[in-house]
Amino acid sequence: MNRNNKVILLTGASSGIGYDTAVALAKQGHKVYAAARRMERMEPLREWGIVPIQMDVTNEAAMRQGVQTLLDREGRIDVLINNAGYGFFGAVEPGEPAIPFTTMSAPQVLISLSKASSESTPVKQVGTLPNS
Repeated sequence: MNRNNKVILLTGASSGIGYDTAVALAKQGHKVYAAARRMERMEPLREWGIVPIQMDVTNEAAMRQGVQTLLDREGRIDVLINNAGYGFFGAVEPGEPAIPFTTMSAPQVLISLSKASSESTPVKQVGTLPNS
């Protein structure tokens, strides 16, 4: 791998933008670790040298385990792309929600995942978070 190529952790890689981004980054020569809950949907990514890892970004222990798996193999994470998302379905009108809301919002997921990775890897550079 070229020194300019990065070790990338990409969440939400089982479909859509996450899946296509993983493929595009791998084609550029980066080492991509694709994370999602459903491993079977990421199996085709192996064709491009992408390493699927199981991770549920609403579960702190799962995030830490996923990050540790990557660090055990690579020793570093150069780029974190937090693409994972989840939705709520139910009535829009006032009243009790059809499905109870989770206590973890998208920014909290990013912070938790960033914290899990930075506790094990020294921060080399500080940048901006485009989705903050």
